[in-house]
Amino acid sequence: MLRSSPARPAFHFCLVALALLLAGCSSHARTVADPFGRLVLGRSQRLTVRIENGSEQTLVNTPPGSFPTWPAWSPDGSRLAYVQAVPFTGQTAADWGGDIYVVPASGGTPQLVRKHKQAGDEVYGLAWTAGGSALLAGIHTTTFTNGSYAGATQHLDRIDFAGGGDAVLVPNAVFPSVTRDGARMAYLMQNLDTGEGGVWVSLLEGQDAQQVIAFGERFPAILSPRISPSGDAVAFSAPAGATRTPGTPAGRRAEPNGWQRLIAALLPATAAAHGLPMDIWRAPVGNGEVQQLTHVREDDPSVAWSRDGSEIVFFATGGLYTVNVDGSGLKKIGQGEFNGNIDAQWASPG
Repeated sequence: MLRSSPARPAFHFCLVALALLLAGCSSHARTVADPFGRLVLGRSQRLTVRIENGSEQTLVNTPPGSFPTWPAWSPDGSRLAYVQAVPFTGQTAADWGGDIYVVPASGGTPQLVRKHKQAGDEVYGLAWTAGGSALLAGIHTTTFTNGSYAGATQHLDRIDFAGGGDAVLVPNAVFPSVTRDGARMAYLMQNLDTGEGGVWVSLLEGQDAQQVIAFGERFPAILSPRISPSGDAVAFSAPAGATRTPGTPAGRRAEPNGWQRLIAALLPATAAAHGLPMDIWRAPVGNGEVQQLTHVREDDPSVAWSRDGSEIVFFATGGLYTVNVDGSGLKKIGQGEFNGNIDAQWASPG
């Protein structure tokens, strides 16, 4: 019979203690490495929720010909708003546009909040107010008359669930995002006739507005501006030093032209790419330098912040990525999606 040595119980205890310590460290590391909580992703005709282990669960399937866009977590994490979008196919007499729905994060029947009022009435971006009683929506309306383009308008609206219709907060604005306390918001504002504009930050009703980024040679196009939880910075996607195609609104994606097509053909790019390659940028609100955080040259990156503001997650055609706010630690954590959108849950877990 083998006899245990006197040292074995102590050694065994040390192994058990070490294992528990490592398990605790591993658990803590997972918490630190997953500051986004649950992510909601618009994937083709599916609205999916990605949990911290990386798996995705389908929450909503949209009808044929429509796609879920601009998903947004409610402040308490119990609900999700999204747009059921029917894109323009070139048929000017067809009915197309975006309808806003809200669905429980645990699953259930989506509730229609706002139906598009005419063909061409689209939604560009959604955000919740702090108490969860209203949504902010960028409304972009394109009008055709007798089959010909007749113009476009856009404005940032507040939609109260209690009724009362839409209230315009900021003319010429789309892509709203709101700070954690709900006091301030960021948005993209653009004059559709002149193309002038940029990213602005203001109080929730539009007062005390200040411009953070202007369209120009450095930023000919800007997509997905998102304000940080504390309101000290705005993250956005933009091409680096590209030239906007004449006649293309600065806030919309400009298609490559001439030498841009040649460069795009020579550089690595996603096969499904449909515009100028873009990267992620961070602009401080107030004084400070704008910082380019990535050099991935991705297609249509959609941006969201972690709940503590230390990282940014972005979703593009070529992948799902995270990056630290200083530009370090770029990681690809999942598959991308053509025209995909993303939001991160800021509500505390539990």
